[in-house]
Amino acid sequence: MENAYGRLVGSFLRVRSLAWVVVAVCAGLIYFVGKNIPTELAPLEDRSSLRLTLTGPEGTSFGAMQKISDQVAQFATDSVPENDFVFSITPGFGGGAASTMGRCALALCPRMSASARRKQSANT
Repeated sequence: MENAYGRLVGSFLRVRSLAWVVVAVCAGLIYFVGKNIPTELAPLEDRSSLRLTLTGPEGTSFGAMQKISDQVAQFATDSVPENDFVFSITPGFGGGAASTMGRCALALCPRMSASARRKQSANT
C-alpha cells in the first residue's frame, strides 16, 4: 500500500500543473453544489421550536433540578409572547440521563403582526 501511494504522489509531482486543474474543478463543484442546495434545510417539524438542555453541578438533587427546570420553563413562558407551549422534564432524555440533567422545550406560534401583538397584550 505504501508503494502504491508513493508511486501516486511521485506521478502527481511530475505533473504539477495538474494541481491547479484539480483545484479549479473542486471550486466549480463547490459552487455548483452550493447553488443547488436549498437554503432552508430544517425539517418542518423542527421549525418554530427551541430546545434547551440543562445541566446542574454534580451532586444536584432531583428536586433541585426539577425546581430549576420549572423556573426556566416559567421564564420562557413569561418572556416569549409567541409561545404555543413550554414544557420541562427532569431528568433529560437520552443515555446517561442523571438527576443533574433537564430539558426544556418551547414551541412558537406562527409569526404575529405588530397590531395582533398589541391586541393580545391589551387583552391580558
